[in-house]
Amino acid sequence: MYKEFIQKIIQSILLPILAVFAALLMGAGLMILAGTNPVNAYSALSQESLTTYFGFSDTLSKTTPLLLASLGILVGLRAGLFNLGGEGQIYMGGLGSVAIALYFPGWPIWIHLPLALLAGFLLGGLWGAIAGYLKVSRGLNEVLTTLLLNYIAQNFVNYMVNEPLIAPGAPSPYAPLIAASARLPIILPKTQAHAGILLGLAIAVILAVVLSFTAFGYQVDAVGQNPIAVRYAGISINKTILGVMGLSGGLAGLAGSAEVLGAKYRLF
Repeated sequence: MYKEFIQKIIQSILLPILAVFAALLMGAGLMILAGTNPVNAYSALSQESLTTYFGFSDTLSKTTPLLLASLGILVGLRAGLFNLGGEGQIYMGGLGSVAIALYFPGWPIWIHLPLALLAGFLLGGLWGAIAGYLKVSRGLNEVLTTLLLNYIAQNFVNYMVNEPLIAPGAPSPYAPLIAASARLPIILPKTQAHAGILLGLAIAVILAVVLSFTAFGYQVDAVGQNPIAVRYAGISINKTILGVMGLSGGLAGLAGSAEVLGAKYRLF
């Protein structure tokens, strides 16, 4: 048991490192084909994004939605599901958060901000669960349904920003500024680096523990690896799929929430 735990920890550390190395190697190959020195390019990239105050803050700001959305994709993949609807779920999460942030002003931040985040998670989760429901009830492939739901979400948010949510006198479609009590705190002064990155890292740790050491995590892995054996074990595949797609969409929805509540302060 102890050896298996150590092996799992080592694997969880080595695999991401190898994936990043493979990506950098592939990028270097493309740069060489384009006649560019990859060493110079990667040096400039690392210096601008990691070694300067404002460059590092921009890195944190841009990492936040990518981190949250990728966690949602990861949950689906663990269950053998391909959630390609992250974009639509991000839109819906942003819409849910901005609705709470706009229409309930005057609340203290310790109530207003968590409710705005929860609204983004729930609306993104609902959007993911729709695809899960269509899969378990109609047998529709989640790749197709999540892709198509992206367009519905985009057009729905487009309508909301052009009609009921448009800011008074706005020269282009965007919602009013959200209340200060619903904004994610800035963690690096005079930048856009906000507490969304801390939220994403905390969720990543919690998700790792849940997927590795809980019954739900075991069910997710079992459904993804051997759904036939799962039926004999008494695990409900349909409930697991619905739960996973809802959780996957909810995490992507939080990516939209982070953009609205931490970076943009309005819905575009």
